[in-house]
Amino acid sequence: LNPKALVDVFVITPIFIPYGLDLQLVAVERRWLCLSYFRIIAALGAFRALQRLTRQHSQRQDTVLGRCVLTVLRLTTMIVCMAGTMFVLEVLGEVPGLED
Repeated sequence: LNPKALVDVFVITPIFIPYGLDLQLVAVERRWLCLSYFRIIAALGAFRALQRLTRQHSQRQDTVLGRCVLTVLRLTTMIVCMAGTMFVLEVLGEVPGLED
């Protein structure tokens, strides 16, 4: 099982199948927890796949610009995932039983 496919299952499925555990349709105003920011991982993977495809086609080595773009995308992916996770944890609040 591919980790990117696992991210897609947990992110895309609730968007298209918005049902609760009781199989009742969940109202839009109650769907507050969104993990869609994890889709940036798939975008990074798509860029890497495109980079591999063009590298095989042109038979050239990596350029400095290509490596800089990949580094910026990796950094952006890391920042978005960290910020999104912190936001979700702040919205969820304190874990019961772990308060000071």
